[in-house]
Amino acid sequence: DGPSSKVTPQILKILEKHGIKAIFFVLGQRITKATDILLRNMVQKGHLLSNHSFDHKSMTKICKAQQLDILSKTNQAIAPYQKEILWFRPPYGSYNSETIACIKKLGMMIMMWSIDTFDWKRPSFTTVWSRIQPNLQPGSIILFHDIHTSTAQNLEKVICAIKTEGFDFITPQEAASVKKDENS
Repeated sequence: DGPSSKVTPQILKILEKHGIKAIFFVLGQRITKATDILLRNMVQKGHLLSNHSFDHKSMTKICKAQQLDILSKTNQAIAPYQKEILWFRPPYGSYNSETIACIKKLGMMIMMWSIDTFDWKRPSFTTVWSRIQPNLQPGSIILFHDIHTSTAQNLEKVICAIKTEGFDFITPQEAASVKKDENS
């Protein structure tokens, strides 16, 4: 739901400390002059920007033409920072056949998550970990939001706990490669 000029930099520092690259699903309306340097820095450091709509409307509640407009408008907002936009994550995880047709027209694919931390409820690390740990497996995609201070506060503990479980992290480019193969 970012970028957040306050929280995203905190998250970036933690990711950099651990050598982890992430995919940031951004809202087009949050891409402003205030986030310009932040977004350039994210891409320079190997993070991937992806489309999360312009204003977080549920795609299933708007018509196909509106969906295409929102997706295109968000891609245009991302384009100055990153040329290829591979992924769309629908707000609320809600999409329909019209959404699929729109993203295909724009050369994108949907990327959902396999583990929801519900970090938007601002839970403690213990609660977040209790949602992740039993569901953690190779290829897990963990959903976090880079707009909540509690997410930044819990992230380092989560990373360390995942590593303790014997898992490692792949780059967004590796994730893109895996997903492209699955969709072939």
